[in-house]
Parts: sequence; C-alpha cells; structure tokens
Amino acid sequence: MIAGVMRAPDVPIVVPPATHSFSGKMPDIRFHATSHHSGNFRLPSPIGLVLHRTDCSFGVALSTFTTDPTGGSAHFLIGKKPPNLLQLVDTRQMAWHVKGMGGHSMNALYLGIEFESVHRGDAVANADPLTQFQKSVGRILIQRLCTSYNIPMRGPPTRHEVALVHGHFSGIMNHGDLTDFSATHHADRIRIDDWEALVPKNRSPGDFVKAKDPSV
Repeated sequence: MIAGVMRAPDVPIVVPPATHSFSGKMPDIRFHATSHHSGNFRLPSPIGLVLHRTDCSFGVALSTFTTDPTGGSAHFLIGKKPPNLLQLVDTRQMAWHVKGMGGHSMNALYLGIEFESVHRGDAVANADPLTQFQKSVGRILIQRLCTSYNIPMRGPPTRHEVALVHGHFSGIMNHGDLTDFSATHHADRIRIDDWEALVPKNRSPGDFVKAKDPSV
C-alpha cells in the first residue's frame, strides 16, 4: 500500500519526499502494464495532471485499459477501496487519456489519474463523491507527481484560464476542463468538495495563466 495513506479520519496524511528516483514507476504501487501508451514525454512535459472519473467499476475499467484494443488508458487507476490501486503506464511515457484535435494530442502534455466512479448518465450533475481511500491516495499521488515533475499544485482552473493558454495549462485539472480542446468532449469532473481534499487551497487570482511550452 502507498505510504502515508490515512488509516482513520483523524490520522493526518504524511507524504514521503518525492524525486525522479522512482524512474517512472512508483515503488509502492503495483504496476499492471498495458500496451495502451505512446512514446516518452518531451521536456518540459508533462506540464500538468488530468483527473478523470470512470463510468464503470474498477474491474471493467482495468479490462478496458488493458485488453480492449479501442480502449484508452491512464497512468494510475484508483478504486473506491483498498487494495484497488494500480499504475498502468510509466510516468515517463504518454498514456491515452486526453485526445486532442487537429492532429495534436493532449496526451503529450499531461499525466492522467482515473478514479473509479459509477455510471449515472450526466457525468457532472451525478458525480458521486470520492471515498476516503480515494482522497487519501489521490492527494499523496498528486503531491508526489507535482513534486517530481515540477507541476504547480493548483486547480481546478476556470474555462477562461484554460482558454488563455489554449489548453496548455500547467497545474491540475478535470478531464472536463479540456472539453474545448479535446476530440472526445468528455465532461467527467471531480466534485468541488473532493478537490478541496485532493489539492490544498493555494490559488490566487490570475496565477493559473502559466504554460511551460505551448509548442510541445
């Protein structure tokens, strides 16, 4: 189990130091390889993290990401309860989680984390809350990845903030935040109260407008 996960609601999250020394694979998360990935990121990417919600169970999502020839993928899949936590793609490589438009793949910019959710029709109005396990693991994983890849710990951005950088947002966002720049137009979002558990409140007006390299 990933170090520092909360055992009870009153036990604080302790995040171990994060560096590139994990070489693309988290040492305390089981690696379940999928062929659904492309080549290595080109520096300065990855510039951010995209958070997704499945519309199916952990098992169905895993099957789609690993055996369905038309399925996508993500770097990490976090289930609703332990021990359902897997890394599927090396973080040095591009997973298939955010298609771009006009021949440009947003996968070349972002790491992806999938949270197990449920299918309830409208992905925004019916977003079910993350479990305590998902919030604990998600927060630790986000902090590790942001530290390792120099990604600002901030999000979610407004639609205007994403548009100002043409979808090349440096930070943490919902899959739905890339709707205007994605060929799939997925609307899945993390509930705002769960965002508060995943990402500390440290934003200030206008500080989201930052892109490392729009030409990537």
